[in-house]
Amino acid sequence: MTIPPLIVAQPPKFLAFREGESIEMPCVATGEPSPVYKWKMNDKDFDPSGNDGRIAIQPGVGTLIFARPIERDEGIYQCLGQNQVGTALTVKVDMKIASEFSWNHVLFVILIVIQQYWRRFNHRVRATIGHS
Repeated sequence: MTIPPLIVAQPPKFLAFREGESIEMPCVATGEPSPVYKWKMNDKDFDPSGNDGRIAIQPGVGTLIFARPIERDEGIYQCLGQNQVGTALTVKVDMKIASEFSWNHVLFVILIVIQQYWRRFNHRVRATIGHS
């Protein structure tokens, strides 16, 4: 029997790291035969082996382990679990250095809140004008 891959553990969409402190991006999939894992960074194939031993894929699963992440590790990552009958993808993960990530994320949330209030306000003004 063959079963296409299904992602059962994946990282969050946003991930912050501190330089030199280890971090993991989980990627686990089920399927028959067992899936083979690959990673992409910024939509290009990513081979962790060329990074001075700082980055590795956990054996038996696709979890990406950064033993000592550095600035050039920032990027958009995605895991693929593949077998003969299909491919499963994780979410795309935006990994950034903690200080930069924190402020960008806070500003993003503030912008969303302002947009929501503006739409509500604008809707109420239009409704009031329309009823006059």
